[in-house]
Formats: sequence, structure tokens, C-alpha cells
Amino acid sequence: MRAMSAFAIRSVTILIAIGAVVLALSGGADAVGEHQAAPASLTEHALSLRNKWQSADPGNRTGRPQYAVSQGIVYLSGSLHQPSGTNTLFAYLPKGARPGHVMYISIYVSQGAPGGVLQLFPNGAMVVYSSNPQSARDFSSLASISFPVGA
Repeated sequence: MRAMSAFAIRSVTILIAIGAVVLALSGGADAVGEHQAAPASLTEHALSLRNKWQSADPGNRTGRPQYAVSQGIVYLSGSLHQPSGTNTLFAYLPKGARPGHVMYISIYVSQGAPGGVLQLFPNGAMVVYSSNPQSARDFSSLASISFPVGA
């Protein structure tokens, strides 16, 4: 009987600890008067593609290459491919959406080939490449990419 009661106490203690972690990670509780800010709506803008790069959306239903800026954060979305050509530069971000230094961000490329990279420059240049260059030209995803403006 004693072992059962010790087990019950440990179980309750563990559940309380898990609940506290979940509450902390979720940003608090509305019950104590804290309200989460509603996410800002994003206005997406099409990226002007160059060097024979095209949207990969028509065949993949992944969205056209776009960017949005909200509260100092740039959000990228969509996908692209390059049916012909070899120039890795595909677009320029406008001044209000550029990083403050060169950034290298891992991306998904065709067939999950390793080494997919989006390289961003302070002048707005956007480049994609991969350890297998053809993989990046066949398909490059911009999904889930975000970074601070000017940082």
C-alpha cells in the first residue's frame, strides 16, 4: 500500500511539472490576465525572378516565390526552378527586406539532395545552390524561411 501511495505522489508531481513546462513554453496563461498578441497579417509581394528562374508552383502546388515583412522580420515562401541556364542568382529583395550581412540558410532542394543553400546578401541578391547543382535548379524551396531585416 505504501508503494502505491508513493507512486501516486510521484505521478502527480510529474504531471504538475509537465504542466508547468507546457504553460511556460506557451507564453503564460490567459487566466492570470496575460493575452497573446494576435499575429500580424502579412502582405506578400512577388519576387521578380531573373536568370531564367521560374516559379515551381504550377507543377508542385507550393506557392509562387514571395516575401513579406512584418515587425522587422522577413518571411519567404514558395518554390522555384531553373529549366535552363546555370546562374544561381534568382532575385533581389527590396531595401526594406534585406539582411545586414551575408546569410547562409539551409533549404530543401529536389529529391531532398544534401547541401541546399539559400545565400542572401546585404544588397538584396538571392542565390540558391546545392552540393549537386542540378538539384537546386530542379527545385528549391523558400518555405519556412525568416530572418530579421538589417541584422
